[in-house]
Amino acid sequence: PNLCKGRVMQEWLAEKEWKRVIYCGDGGGDFEGAICVPAGGTICARKDWSLHKKLQERIAGGTAVRGEIQTWETQPELAALLGLQGAS
Repeated sequence: PNLCKGRVMQEWLAEKEWKRVIYCGDGGGDFEGAICVPAGGTICARKDWSLHKKLQERIAGGTAVRGEIQTWETQPELAALLGLQGAS
């Protein structure tokens, strides 16, 4: 069965008030989940991959994205964004 990441994110966000929300993705299938990230949250999108491009298109079309978009290219860069510099 297909997983609707947007619906899963909405359900997860409704469970309680989260202190911090970070969504990491790269493909087009991550778009619906990413646009559910609330204000104050972070979207970690792989630079120049489908998710990043779709978010850029949305913004260029005049529709805001509530979360702050951070881009990454390598897994060490993503780890650094997440504060996991020493992780292996």
